[in-house]
Amino acid sequence: MLCIEFLSIKISEEARNDGWNGSKIGKMGPTVSHLFFADDLIFIGKASMDNAVYLDNLLKFFCDRSSQKINFAKSKILFSCNVSVATKLDICSKLSINETFALGKYLGFSITPKRLSKTDCLFIVDKVRTKLAGWKANMLSRAGRITLASSVLSAIPNYYMQGIYLLEAVHKELDYLSRQFIWGTSRERRRPHLVSWERITQPKKVGGLGLRSSKEANQASMAKAHWRLLTEKDKLCHILMKGIKWIPRSGDKILFWSDNWVGNRPLNEVLYGPFSLNGENLRINEVIRPSGEWDWDSIEYPLPEDIKSKIKAITIQSVSQYQDGFCWGLSSNGLFQTKSAYYLAKNIPNELQESWLWVWNIHSLPKNQHFIWQLRHGKLLTKEVLFAWGIADSDLCPRCQREPESLNHLFRECPYSNLLWDALTPFPINAMFLDLNFADWLRSHSCLQTNVGGLKWNTIFSFIIWSLWYLRNQLVHEGKNLPINVACDLIQSRIVDFQKYYSSKQQKLPGKATIFVKWNPPPEGAIKLNTDGSAFGNPGMAGAGGVFRDHLGNWILGFSRNIGHTTSIAAKLWAIRDGLKLVVSRGYNRLILETDSRIALTLLHAENCNFHSLAVLISDCRVLLRQLPDVQTTHIYREANSIDCRLLSQNGH
Repeated sequence: MLCIEFLSIKISEEARNDGWNGSKIGKMGPTVSHLFFADDLIFIGKASMDNAVYLDNLLKFFCDRSSQKINFAKSKILFSCNVSVATKLDICSKLSINETFALGKYLGFSITPKRLSKTDCLFIVDKVRTKLAGWKANMLSRAGRITLASSVLSAIPNYYMQGIYLLEAVHKELDYLSRQFIWGTSRERRRPHLVSWERITQPKKVGGLGLRSSKEANQASMAKAHWRLLTEKDKLCHILMKGIKWIPRSGDKILFWSDNWVGNRPLNEVLYGPFSLNGENLRINEVIRPSGEWDWDSIEYPLPEDIKSKIKAITIQSVSQYQDGFCWGLSSNGLFQTKSAYYLAKNIPNELQESWLWVWNIHSLPKNQHFIWQLRHGKLLTKEVLFAWGIADSDLCPRCQREPESLNHLFRECPYSNLLWDALTPFPINAMFLDLNFADWLRSHSCLQTNVGGLKWNTIFSFIIWSLWYLRNQLVHEGKNLPINVACDLIQSRIVDFQKYYSSKQQKLPGKATIFVKWNPPPEGAIKLNTDGSAFGNPGMAGAGGVFRDHLGNWILGFSRNIGHTTSIAAKLWAIRDGLKLVVSRGYNRLILETDSRIALTLLHAENCNFHSLAVLISDCRVLLRQLPDVQTTHIYREANSIDCRLLSQNGH
């Protein structure tokens, strides 16, 4: 590797001195002379005899000094279509390397000067087909097939998606294979896809299964490559891109209205003008008073209170000196996340009207969770659905033959279901949620965690409701009509088996230990600062505060502030910075700083937080800490830090 590094330095020097004529990316773009990876080398340059002579001499010099040899059998030269035949022959003869019309694949990627075709990408589809051929899908439950599709099938194309954007036809084919596998469809047997692929590829919290559609996953992977263009300044690709979201530090480079610095969009996309002509060029530092407070009077356009609250929680550096920067606004640490980029491509909102995580929080078997998920979407092949599709000759319930077999009738109103619920549901649960519609009834029981015989009720409920569908299918497809007492015994045996399995796992877990905590005074001559901050909603209206005490526990000083709309971590860093400012201004020499946030302490001591959305608060705290001759930062449990909660609770609204 050292030898290859020497060769890279050598050719870079010659490229700067015009000894090697590389290839320029556009008129104003950079010149590329070579690309190296391990011991694989690509030289890029003008097709001329001068370059050929130089490269021949360079390689001979390198081989003599490093004792390495070139494999001419594997080496190739790729010419552009504008190079004459005579020039090609002269260069190939000089270098003793044959011409090629395609460099083939490298690390799985096709290196070609032509536009990517469907044929170039079909090998990815073939790999997925080969993997599917080795699985017996009919032997797996739907929960098992979904797990395999999520962990294995999606992983095969993900590698290639990091470097190339696949064609639309390839995306559709990959999604088609995943859909067929999940629903158990094959050439011999077709099965209905009850829930749309668009819904399945949503995150679990919004009612999907967390699988990724091929197109949006490809976009997210390519976005990761773009993020590298922005952040890796020592890489060639960084020259081609600029920043995307600003972190205000000094505020002198960021336009107040048109740059993205508060929320996830520029203010002029959230608010509708007209803005004044001078206001379009308004910069953040022009809206801040010398005291560090926001000067709302200098903004001609009236801002809504929710926007003002978010801006109020953004601070400009007060003691550190850094230039305005940028971050990935959809992650907590400011670094790029493919997951959040995928959500962005799928237009998943940050604030959900309804979270579906309750389905996956049920402590039960995966097949029960997936059944309740499907049931919540109302996608079961009941007689009512089959009759509407023209498949069944009647929509009546196969048990009672009285009412159409809707979901509500099947699981709640059918006499057979009522008898089963009465036998298995204890009082007073059997009298709860009777007035709710089916969707709310399902969710309410699935979220109820009342202890019943050592298990939570939602666990028992998941077994009962899955068994009702199982018993119904036994009647319809096999003609087995189990009596109520036999059905109850069957369900209870399944619950007992699950309880035994769960109990055996619990016994293997280490037991919890009781820790006695209290606030301890600092040693004589030192001052202890306890800080805390919180947001009501996270993010929400936030407050921060802290207290100073001496070695006798006497109160010396207290402080608090209303921050605005932000996160709990931001509030805790606000509290630490405010406290450290007071320490420096009052000249305290020995300080012990205590906070109940391990995350805040980790951020203060992390190597690089330049891309963190809270970089200003972090860098200010670091500068203040370096100004103190004797300081310790310590984590303390919340129970020993509770005095601060009374301070900040007065300022969080």
